Amino acid sequence: GYMRVVTHRGRKNKTGQAYKAKHNDRNFDTEKAEHINKEKQDLNIYYHCFFNENSTLTFEEAELLFYKNNFNEALEETNKKYIKNRHKERVKTIEEIYKDNKKCPEEIIFQIGKKGDNITKEQLQKIMNEYLEWQYKNYGTNISILSYALHADEAGGIHVHLRQVYYAKNE
Repeated sequence: GYMRVVTHRGRKNKTGQAYKAKHNDRNFDTEKAEHINKEKQDLNIYYHCFFNENSTLTFEEAELLFYKNNFNEALEETNKKYIKNRHKERVKTIEEIYKDNKKCPEEIIFQIGKKGDNITKEQLQKIMNEYLEWQYKNYGTNISILSYALHADEAGGIHVHLRQVYYAKNE
């Protein structure tokens, strides 16, 4: 038979707030989350862009470090222009840019099937690897994966949260 494929892409949730990385790496009190099965948490997969260098970073810490490494220099130049043109109120920190609804990472949620369907963690990983290969082939270095979480511990179906940022470098 056929399985339903669902993707949700965006920077804001239903309340208009930017998505937060804390949910994805379980960096919150999961005891209060009724939809999370604590016995299945070891089935989850977590990865962030600095995982090989420092796996102890939270998703939020890794994403913010990526923003600092890649966007801080341009932000400092922009802030200098604002100060020079007497618009100090426009000056932003890198943390403010990271949390801004228009400049924060995009989050995509991928789910195949629903609760009770028979897709396995391995099947979803294979599909995600193919998707990421396609994305890299089409967008190359203009997109960076910041964090990736495969959740097998929630009451709904198994799914992936992928957080990424598009950018281009120029002179």
